[in-house]
Amino acid sequence: MQNVEEAIIEQEQESIERVVYETYEPKYYVRRGFHGGLIDKNNIFGKINDGWSNGGYTELTVYNNTPPNPNYYHGSLTSQFIDKAVEYGQEYDFYNPGARSFTKDVIEQLEHNKNHEKALKRGLLRQNIETD
Repeated sequence: MQNVEEAIIEQEQESIERVVYETYEPKYYVRRGFHGGLIDKNNIFGKINDGWSNGGYTELTVYNNTPPNPNYYHGSLTSQFIDKAVEYGQEYDFYNPGARSFTKDVIEQLEHNKNHEKALKRGLLRQNIETD
């Protein structure tokens, strides 16, 4: 599952770059980027729910737990993380650039490029488990 998680995180970073960062340049704050920002791999992680507790299916959920920028945050978010504020364009203290649906883009890109499926197959093949 590590390979799948990495493939999804890489796609999320690409989607954040294109859908979030390239479409809006902040006017009231300095973007943290790869140093604590939304695109920082340290803020994105997966959690595996095993099949025994999930009706027989193993499930990987990827989270983006980027906290608000402490230099500019004034306490109006209802969540402790900024992913939903960016995704839905709500809860901003200052100029609101609107919704930038990077998660939707991640899903669309993965449906198209199948990088998560390719990563799973590579991981299984390394364990001598053929999939095709």
